[in-house]
Amino acid sequence: MQKYVIFCLIIYGMFSSGISAQNLYLDMEGNSNSETLVLNELNYLKTHADLASINTEVDSVQTSLYRLGYIEAQLSSLERTNDSTFLAHFKLGNKFESIKIHYTNSKFIHPEILSSFSTSVSDTCFVIPYQKITSTLNGLSSTLAEQGLPFSKVQLKNITIKDNSLIAELELIPDQQKRIIDAIEIKGYEQFPRSFLRYYLNIKKNQVFNLTEIKKKTEQVQSLNFANQIKPPEVLFTKDSTTLYLYLEKQKSNSFDGFLGFGTNEDTNKIQFNGYLNLNLINTLNFGEAFRLFYKSDETDQQLFEVNAA
Repeated sequence: MQKYVIFCLIIYGMFSSGISAQNLYLDMEGNSNSETLVLNELNYLKTHADLASINTEVDSVQTSLYRLGYIEAQLSSLERTNDSTFLAHFKLGNKFESIKIHYTNSKFIHPEILSSFSTSVSDTCFVIPYQKITSTLNGLSSTLAEQGLPFSKVQLKNITIKDNSLIAELELIPDQQKRIIDAIEIKGYEQFPRSFLRYYLNIKKNQVFNLTEIKKKTEQVQSLNFANQIKPPEVLFTKDSTTLYLYLEKQKSNSFDGFLGFGTNEDTNKIQFNGYLNLNLINTLNFGEAFRLFYKSDETDQQLFEVNAA
């Protein structure tokens, strides 16, 4: 009897494992063949371990449809067609290829700036492709950051559909104060000549803060023979100040190579020294000098045979 019970438990365990390991399948369809084709082109995940995974995939597909311009897309139903298959039915609606954005002309955002993002700009609105909404907003934020306003916010509001056209308003919330560089701290190579910051890299105190330009300028440090940049610059913002941190290290570029020997001169029977010296010097003004010296001497005579400098 005991063996029979154990055998039944084994069979039940195998059967239960088979049920828990059963895959679920997800299909999607639209209101028409063309809408179903759009859904299939998204290459959504069809095999799932559980219902939670199916719901996550359905949400992901709806987000993808929004990004493509189907902002009216809706999930009509999600039903189980058999023991292992679910069918999600979507209604896509119209696909919007462009968006018309109204804005208020200001000293921060004006037609000259918008013309770099749109080919259709007026004093009150501009039109961009729907797919470029994110890149345009990021570009406008970068433009404000270049003006010393890194914490400004740019976003769309009051998004509506009118006469089958997508319309929105541009909302700009500028930083409360323009940021300038109040202090520059050098970490790792504290003796780095400040004159290089001011005249070579053109980074100085009291100039408008623009992190993008600063990163481009500090990349020039890599061309110096006496310093390297350890990592990209960082900035510390406080309520009333902006501190720029540069991470540099000193590079050892000077080199020395030499040989000194001595012997007896067969003609004079006196001790004679001879040898050479290769010396390469790089100073902090980035000027290099290379020397090659040949030296020969005895007890009564000393000669410097050759000096080459470059």
